[in-house]
Amino acid sequence: EDGIRDYKVTGVQTCALPILSFYAWGGVMPTVLIARPKTPLLLGLVRFCHRLEAPTILRTCGDGLSLRMAEELVDAGANEVWLRMAATADPLQQQLCGESVEVTREAVGALLQARRERRMPLVVGLELPFFLESAREMPGVFREARQWGVDRVRVVAPWKSPCWEDRHSVMLDLLSLERPPFNMTHPSTAPTIRRMSDEGPGAPRLRSEEHTSELQSPCNLVCRLL
Repeated sequence: EDGIRDYKVTGVQTCALPILSFYAWGGVMPTVLIARPKTPLLLGLVRFCHRLEAPTILRTCGDGLSLRMAEELVDAGANEVWLRMAATADPLQQQLCGESVEVTREAVGALLQARRERRMPLVVGLELPFFLESAREMPGVFREARQWGVDRVRVVAPWKSPCWEDRHSVMLDLLSLERPPFNMTHPSTAPTIRRMSDEGPGAPRLRSEEHTSELQSPCNLVCRLL
């Protein structure tokens, strides 16, 4: 495949051949790639999945997602790109997501501009990890996402149990009032977060927030690029 010859063959084969084998066994299905924008194999794998007509969903961060990178992702055939945002204030966003609000905003802008210029139907989304520290920020993040022009948002479970209070249940219920297609929170996310609270504050989960939403569906193939 031309799409996987852009990088060193040995490195790409390690990722691409198991995907091809899975497609041969279960048929072509949506493929979720979890990787940073600068991951060397990323574009090659997006092209590879696109050549096989498999819808490609990228979960990534804003750091390194320039306009040029966004254009390359669109050209390669990415169908959805999801970034992470937990707060509207920089210190908290930096603490919980590892990058500033401005970096995330610029990455969203780059993706939207690339979509406009290429005239391709790319979906741009924001994932909102539900931490204790960021619970109050959720409505503000929803508003910010609309102002930025984001297509969809979804709440995801954090990787550690939050310190639970009654107000968190109220907040989850309020967030559920936002309906698709803008709010694409998976139906199992709120029950998962509530179950986590029974484990005690700070208790780590067996699986991280990367295993929510479309990753919980048996109809998706997940490939994490480390």
